[in-house]
Amino acid sequence: MNNFIVMQGHTYQEEQDLGIIWSPQQDKGGNVPHSWKRMTEVKEGDRVFHYVKGLIVAISVANDNYQNAPKPSIMQNHSKWNDEGYLVNLEYHELDVPLNVRASFNEILPLLPIKYSAFQQNGNGNQGYLYPCNEELAIKLLDLISDLNIYQVDQEQLELSIDNVRRTERNTLVPVIAKLLLT
Repeated sequence: MNNFIVMQGHTYQEEQDLGIIWSPQQDKGGNVPHSWKRMTEVKEGDRVFHYVKGLIVAISVANDNYQNAPKPSIMQNHSKWNDEGYLVNLEYHELDVPLNVRASFNEILPLLPIKYSAFQQNGNGNQGYLYPCNEELAIKLLDLISDLNIYQVDQEQLELSIDNVRRTERNTLVPVIAKLLLT
């Protein structure tokens, strides 16, 4: 399984709604940017971290290998792009608490690849679309994301547990109250 970071910015909502990532195959000049060509490396089961405006907002898993596909109709307003493109169907998992990359950048920086890094040395995202994410970086991102989102789950579980305790307490009083009413 491979990991990738996709820089979505202004296309996140459209692509998330469709459950895809999509990029053109070539720019208007006929060039093939590395971050678009990398779409051809995505295989079923690969993991994708979704970066939007400084935050990792979702993690997805590829449902199948990439495919050649025309620009989705919902994205036709992006006229700077050619219609021929690459598409990957994904299962998106939005995070309750997104990861602020700059806030955790000291932990992320040593794990960034030297070539084709998704992030600049100052923590900003690079221009481009799909970047490789090595295993060590993926593990660190998952660790940071887990730390942020486990609290949410723990809080929900705590509230659920407290509610169950209250219900149990109320339920234990029912027989006592019934007995008092009957005597």
